[in-house]
Amino acid sequence: MKKNTVEFFLHGNGKPQVGSGLDGETLRDVLARLDALPRDGELVFVGEPEDSEFDDESDAEEDSQQPVDVGATLNVLRVRELRHVHTRAVRRIKVQVNFNGKHKDRKFSPAATVARVLKWAKRRFKIDAAAGADYVLQLLPEKTVPRPEEHLGDVRPGAKVLEFDLVREVTPQGW
Repeated sequence: MKKNTVEFFLHGNGKPQVGSGLDGETLRDVLARLDALPRDGELVFVGEPEDSEFDDESDAEEDSQQPVDVGATLNVLRVRELRHVHTRAVRRIKVQVNFNGKHKDRKFSPAATVARVLKWAKRRFKIDAAAGADYVLQLLPEKTVPRPEEHLGDVRPGAKVLEFDLVREVTPQGW
């Protein structure tokens, strides 16, 4: 593959897929070629939000990650390094996590992973890392457990609200 070709994971256009473009191409041109341009009211994010904000005691009520200008080049947007492009996304997804009869809410970027939400939820419910090692997020109402590396925008595409229960992972016992 040519040195100036950039490969990335494209989210928000059906099942996540691998996309590619040239360093100097605009993201708009690449998304147009992949039939993945955002429609009115939809946004594009590159990369994933930083975990560092969870170390801050202020515990911000929403992610700070901002949508990108699709007129910028892949090089300027650092797509080669950040590797994920989320198109046709809402600005924020309101997430509610329920645990022991209580719930906590926060707004996340659609580029945030389920693992990121789980980390936040354990912190908000003051669950010790060792004691909470076997906890997972169970999506409601389906009661399915999305993979930790799955992005919120892919859990239920187009959703503006997601609700989860924080539960112990059920591990099947063998013979």
